[in-house]
Amino acid sequence: MKRHFAHRMLSVALALCLPLVALANPAPAAAEPPIPLMWRACDSDNCVYMLGSFHLLRAEDRQLADEVERVFSRAGQVMFEIDPREMNSPETVGKMAQAAISRTPVKRPAELEARLQALLKKHGEVLRNFGITEQTLPHFQTWFVAISISLLDLEKNGMHGKFGLDNQLGERALAAGKQVAGLETIDAQLAVFSQMANEEAWQMLDEALDELDTGNSTLLYQYWRQGDAEGLWQETIEPMQRDYPALYRRVNIDRNQAWLPKIAAHLDETSGEDVMVVVGAMHLLGADGLVEGLRVRGYRIERVCESCPSP
Repeated sequence: MKRHFAHRMLSVALALCLPLVALANPAPAAAEPPIPLMWRACDSDNCVYMLGSFHLLRAEDRQLADEVERVFSRAGQVMFEIDPREMNSPETVGKMAQAAISRTPVKRPAELEARLQALLKKHGEVLRNFGITEQTLPHFQTWFVAISISLLDLEKNGMHGKFGLDNQLGERALAAGKQVAGLETIDAQLAVFSQMANEEAWQMLDEALDELDTGNSTLLYQYWRQGDAEGLWQETIEPMQRDYPALYRRVNIDRNQAWLPKIAAHLDETSGEDVMVVVGAMHLLGADGLVEGLRVRGYRIERVCESCPSP
């Protein structure tokens, strides 16, 4: 089996499970904020700022870089993958649960089933937060089980959806009375998983189980926190593009292409109002990313990162 598939899917998957996760008590915030992955695209009268998010973070990540705070403060509208009002609605939780459950028992390879049973014996109390028990396990889709295990591992490392960058900024934007919008719906995101081949879901589960054993699930978080676009590219986009081209198109290319006109529309209008776009960091990177997508449309692009190390 090819490795690191679960990590490459995690940036899409984690946001979907956040309404279902019980949160622990927060730790105190640290002094140094994360180095932002943020780019600016401008035309003659306004700019769109694209900020790369990580969906589960630690309490110490609540403090944001000064440049991010300034952009957020003056932005008239903040766009997310999913409108935060939809993301946190009871209907979304219901749709997630409906998509995760199979009417007939889900068949998985015997070796994976054995590992799942061992996991239930060790972490059964925590997995019940996701509704996963020995009785319900056969009726959960494999991708949902894999995401739940990845969340379990990240929570062990103090990472929670409450502190995710998109969740933080969504709450703040609503509280400040800013306009908020989503680039896609929860139905569109869930379709990414419902269309996944069995072999891909099994790979995702296999790696999630491996990462729980090794404790290496925070690798992408470290790249994100350091503002390391190259590290994220090498660990997410490049291997997925090579090893899973069809899935890469569905997860990344197709969604980016659907989002680009919505983002560009804010540059083409004449309101003069800046807009902030907050999406998973993987969507900004590479030749198929939103940054390059706007560049080839003729917009001026530059990274905005006052806290980046000097070359």
